[in-house]
Amino acid sequence: MNLVFLLALKDLADLEKHFGSPEAARERECLAENLSAAIRNTYFIRERGCFAEDSARSYVSEHAQVFALLALGETAVLPSLRKGDLDQCGIAFSFYYLEACRAFKQKELFLARLERYLQTADQPDMRTIPEVFPGGNWLRSDCHAWGAHILYHHFADGTILDPISGESGRFEKITEDDHVESVESKKQ
Repeated sequence: MNLVFLLALKDLADLEKHFGSPEAARERECLAENLSAAIRNTYFIRERGCFAEDSARSYVSEHAQVFALLALGETAVLPSLRKGDLDQCGIAFSFYYLEACRAFKQKELFLARLERYLQTADQPDMRTIPEVFPGGNWLRSDCHAWGAHILYHHFADGTILDPISGESGRFEKITEDDHVESVESKKQ
C-alpha cells in the first residue's frame, strides 16, 4: 500500500504543479522523495532484486513489483517479473501490470498476460468479461468492470495499434460472422 500511496502522492504533486500551488507541489514532492527512500530501505530485497509486501520481507508477489515500476521507476524488478515465480496478480490488478509493461516497453510480459486473459475469456461457459483467472479464489463481484480494462489496452485511442510500441501494422479481428479478417492500421 505504501507504493500505491507514493504513486498517488506523485500524481497529486503533478496536479499541484500544473493546476494548484507550486509550494504545495514542492511539499508533496519532498514527501514523495522521503517515502521513496523509506520504501526502498524497508521493502527492497537486494539479493532477489524485488520488493517484499511486508516489512519482514517474507512475501513477494507481482503486485509490489508492478507498483515499484510505476511509482519508483525501479527496473531492477524486471528480472523477477520475467522469471515468473512470483504470486501472480489477478485480472483486476492486471490493469496496473499491463500499464507497467506498456510504460517500460515489456512487450513479452504484456503479450503473455494478454494471452492468459484471452484464454480465460475463451472458456465455453464464459458469458461476460472474466473477473478472475482459472483457479483464482476471489469470489465474483458481478461487476465485470474489474476485467474490462483489457478493452482499454486494445482500443483506448480508437485505433488498433501495437500496445507497446504504438506502431501500426497488420492485425487480425474477428467479424460478426466469426471470420478472421486482416486489418491494416496506421498510427495517427
